[in-house]
Amino acid sequence: MPSSRLLLPLLLTTSLFMAGCDLVLPPTGLAPTREALVDKYPNVEEVGGVREENVKILCPFQRMLERSGIYDLPIAGLGALTPSVSDVKHASEVFGCATNACGVVAHLISVEQSGSGIDLERLHDAGSTSHDCGLTFDLNGTEVSDAARLTTLNRLFQLADAEGKLIYANLLTAKTEICAAQGVTMSKAGETEIKLIFSYLGGVENGSIAHSDVEKLLNATMPIIKTSQWITADLLDQIK
Repeated sequence: MPSSRLLLPLLLTTSLFMAGCDLVLPPTGLAPTREALVDKYPNVEEVGGVREENVKILCPFQRMLERSGIYDLPIAGLGALTPSVSDVKHASEVFGCATNACGVVAHLISVEQSGSGIDLERLHDAGSTSHDCGLTFDLNGTEVSDAARLTTLNRLFQLADAEGKLIYANLLTAKTEICAAQGVTMSKAGETEIKLIFSYLGGVENGSIAHSDVEKLLNATMPIIKTSQWITADLLDQIK
């Protein structure tokens, strides 16, 4: 089992997507809009709002979901920080990740953690579904580091164009440099992490994303530009 420190529960490869989920079709139509989400979950509208981010949740997407309050009244979980697999699948879909994508990873996390539910504060301890080279945490870190997050954002700012736009290659460069500095090899899950960020921030539709939106997402805040497409393995496969 590879050394692993972060799980981004949305990350998946095409093989994971196909395993056990080939009979589950992704939602049709457009994904939930930014406007609809912040209207229903105002806590994610801006940094420093009524509810602060939980820095023990290493995945920025799941950190945003927890901050939204969607896990406060779980259907079958053990509490807001230990939602059930079905709770995670539901919450992820509410925020735009198709169940046949996030659900696969949610099941894997639960198995790797050997628990009844998913411990959001222990995503670094999820076996092969975790990864090193964190964008917001140090090597072997178990919570978000403001210094690590700022270093990542500063490097991305350097790579952005004059309008503050980033292409996928810029994210890949920053991620690769973090891995090299830590002396580790980027895993497939780590690569898919940045594909997830790029796609969620509208990179597939627009060809680039805003540095300011990366900053928002890494701070567990809803970006200004969010993709209108559902996050699926097929969408991530379009990013090269």
